[in-house]
Amino acid sequence: MKKLLFSFFLLAYNLGYSTPQLDSLYPVRITFYKALMSEKYLPSHIEAEIMDVNKLPQFIKTQYNFKQSPKDGGNYPYINYMKLGNRKPETNPSQKYKGVTTHIIYLNIDQLINFIETADKIGKQISELILGDPKKGYNILRNNCADALSKALGLNPENYKLFSITFPAYVYKGIIKNFSE
Repeated sequence: MKKLLFSFFLLAYNLGYSTPQLDSLYPVRITFYKALMSEKYLPSHIEAEIMDVNKLPQFIKTQYNFKQSPKDGGNYPYINYMKLGNRKPETNPSQKYKGVTTHIIYLNIDQLINFIETADKIGKQISELILGDPKKGYNILRNNCADALSKALGLNPENYKLFSITFPAYVYKGIIKNFSE
């Protein structure tokens, strides 16, 4: 009987302890367009978006402005890095296109702030060329969507390169591995 009561106490303690931890994680949708299989992007592509900016903590909503568009001075709650800019991802792309995989990850507050600040930084660094200057903006070989997203999630893009190119498929697998818990 004592073991049963002790087990019940531990269970109640763990549930009480884990609830605030779950409340302090924020969902981000990762969307991966498979190479040659996606109807939207012939080469592969990866993007991410904070699921509900309205449910972010008040200090985040005060510090960052998601009510205005980034063109009007607002902040980016997404990373969809391409030669024409950091564009808002489509709603439900896996339902619209074949060859698309989505996955939800959860970020803590520090990871969330890094995500937003990186999205803002890269959103302002667009070269509008496929092979533009990788230090100033988008470059499909040296500074592409996979580089941008891996930096925003605190992953090292060097770990996901093949022939000096960061591949979205490798970054997607790295995200699944690093954010699976």
